[in-house]
Amino acid sequence: MIRFLWDENTSHDILRALRRLMPGVDVLTVQASPVAGQTDERIVEFALAEDRVIVTGDRNTLIGVVVKRVRSGEGHSGVIVLDSAHAPGAVAADLAIVAQALNRDELAGTLLFVPLK
Repeated sequence: MIRFLWDENTSHDILRALRRLMPGVDVLTVQASPVAGQTDERIVEFALAEDRVIVTGDRNTLIGVVVKRVRSGEGHSGVIVLDSAHAPGAVAADLAIVAQALNRDELAGTLLFVPLK
């Protein structure tokens, strides 16, 4: 199963909805991790080292860090970008589909936007 790293400033309403849908889901919040309060670069490195897919609502800096890594030939563990303008339950339901349909190897190096269209 996919292991998630829940980025800072990402909706905890969506996280709670995801945990209701998938009680055993493995989610580590950045706040509870050793990289709490650190740079996006460090968060991406930590996720890669810990084999966790990043879940974020950050459409600005974190995506830029990931794109820069890809352009320089460095990998990343995968990033799922959430659109919190939608209902938390709907976003969580699509995130659950991703978690059940794909494995970590399929998400590695990808940038996926949720909700799915």
